[in-house]
Amino acid sequence: MIVCGSSAAMATSGYLSWLRQEIDLPLRVLLTASAERFVQPQVAAWYADEVYTSADPTLNPTEFAKRSLGIVVLPATANTLAAAALGLAGNPAQTALLASDRPAIFFPSMNRSMWVKRVTQRHVEALRDEGHTVVEPQERVIFELWQRENAVGIAMPPPDAVAELIVSWLETTLSAGAEAAGAEAAEAEAAEAGAAEAETATGGVEGVEGSVGRAATA
Repeated sequence: MIVCGSSAAMATSGYLSWLRQEIDLPLRVLLTASAERFVQPQVAAWYADEVYTSADPTLNPTEFAKRSLGIVVLPATANTLAAAALGLAGNPAQTALLASDRPAIFFPSMNRSMWVKRVTQRHVEALRDEGHTVVEPQERVIFELWQRENAVGIAMPPPDAVAELIVSWLETTLSAGAEAAGAEAAEAEAAEAGAAEAETATGGVEGVEGSVGRAATA
């Protein structure tokens, strides 16, 4: 799970708590540098099996990606959405997303003005075209930081709903991954069988040619 630097990251512990209850898989968390302003690594470690910061010397973003069955980006800022859509690798989180062979699920968190911009929607469509999932934010009453008051805005779904979405997404992802692995294995087996048949056929031709040559000599 990648946690980005949105104010919604302050609720990370609530989301991790629900995920921990619903998912019986290793849970690894990568905090971006800006996310650390909203959530402390020690707090995330209460729920996660492993927690990394961007400055962690033990973090290898590519290894982080390859060990993951899928990557959850929550909250996903406009910056991270854009970077992922454009294939940028300017920080460890972006590098992990680019290096991953698995799909990712993004839970955008930004104000309405940013979300409705055409450039943001182009990035969303680009990610979906690549096979990733981008969950539409919900409209509800939230505390708008820029207004410093409660107002109707857009936000991520609540923790219980997010946990259900991720469980369903993981089931689909794992199923698709198993089918892809099976197809690759079948293709490899067919290619190996074809190569063996070709080798046998070549040996047979060489044997016939040798027999013809010996007969001609006699």
